[in-house]
Amino acid sequence: LEDRLVEKLELLKPFGYELELYKHSDGRSGRQFYCGHKGVIDLLCRDLGRESFVIIEFKIDRATYKHLGQICSYVGWIQQNYDENAIGLAISKGYDARFGAALHVVRNHIFQLDISELKIENF
Repeated sequence: LEDRLVEKLELLKPFGYELELYKHSDGRSGRQFYCGHKGVIDLLCRDLGRESFVIIEFKIDRATYKHLGQICSYVGWIQQNYDENAIGLAISKGYDARFGAALHVVRNHIFQLDISELKIENF
């Protein structure tokens, strides 16, 4: 999924995202972007419309409460170090009840998109 989407970020445009993969001034790609002690971001992008960062995390199965914590830590790190307006996007096959309840609290910072909505073959 990551391989396919990194080449076709325009698939997210109908959902309000006008993205390009981030490239750090030291040459590092936004793909598998290391963010200090917080881990590795699947895709770090710039939203050209919002002029802010979008952290994309992929989950091949349902997203869980644990995944939401992971995304929140990445968004927090990017907000502290790069862009206070950064947001997160979980792309998954749905999510569990705890993820949904917690997502309600962070709804202005973290979003979820179902893989099926992207219309990528074999997913």
